[in-house]
Amino acid sequence: MNITQGLKKFALTASIAFLAAPAFAQTTATTVPVGFITVNIPAATPPSVPDQTAAFSAPLYNNADFQGKIGSIDSATQITLTGAAFAGSNNFVVAAAPRAIRVKTAANAASVGLIFLITANTATQVTVGAAPDLTTILAPNDTVEIVQINTIGSLFGTTSPLLYPNTDISLADNVYLLSKTVGGADQWVTYYHNGTNWRKSGAGSNQNNAIVYPDEGVLIVHRGTAPVTLTVMGTVPSTSEQTDLFGAGSTFMANRFPSDVTFLATGINATAGWVSNTDISLADKVYKYDSVTRAWQTFYHNGTNWRRSGAGSNQNTTLIPVGTAVIVTRSAPAGTSLAQTLPYSL
Repeated sequence: MNITQGLKKFALTASIAFLAAPAFAQTTATTVPVGFITVNIPAATPPSVPDQTAAFSAPLYNNADFQGKIGSIDSATQITLTGAAFAGSNNFVVAAAPRAIRVKTAANAASVGLIFLITANTATQVTVGAAPDLTTILAPNDTVEIVQINTIGSLFGTTSPLLYPNTDISLADNVYLLSKTVGGADQWVTYYHNGTNWRKSGAGSNQNNAIVYPDEGVLIVHRGTAPVTLTVMGTVPSTSEQTDLFGAGSTFMANRFPSDVTFLATGINATAGWVSNTDISLADKVYKYDSVTRAWQTFYHNGTNWRRSGAGSNQNTTLIPVGTAVIVTRSAPAGTSLAQTLPYSL
């Protein structure tokens, strides 16, 4: 898998602009870099190499529909936004274009980067889905933005998919999302395009609108005999990011930034409950896909440095490339959140 990136840096220094989105009320905001990343997946070459695998992530955001301050915290799941004048009731609740509210600045620094799916809205108030009690983590004057988040269809196309379609799931390109319920087992959910719509293994309904959250990695198995180019465009993250890590199981964790990040810089081993150990069989682990050897490499923290199974050298500077994802497996029963600061300057 080959990855290129192009970040177009303009209006980086205290430039004030209105973000254009005709249907929604706007407030002024300093612009941030916009650009693209391109992920190239080689062609499968049956029968000797039956498929190509890619661990994919989309680190850029869509342009914000709204940026502004919280006026009040109305309940555990509802906030009122200062200066909001949204077009109508539930206009942010669109299956094909789901919106989320993202925290940009907060009195509680630990809340910066949190993101919540919007389930309802009025002209001034937003309701989010299951989340920590908003009254305990947010405060008036915290700043937020409303952004469209990705779906299977928005990432990979709907009527003309970028990945190889087939009515037979075993012949089509497959897209895997890692699903887990609290206390439940890890479960990879398989999606494929049947030539008309995206489908899910075991379900006959249209899955074009299946949500891919910003902190989720996507595993792609490419069976087509032509290479695939995936291009993600958008704005660069401008604040720290938060990634949910499941307890007692695995999380397919996206690289949240449009830049390579080292194992040391991820801060994964510093999260609550992380188990470092000189014995790899006892340590928590990170699995990184190697497109050259076409195998998953196993990394663990020995209490001092990152190590890789089969290699005795320090792996602190090993890179998790832009546009990729890793599998994080933790033994602690409780989930936690990984906060990551920007690896670049704006």
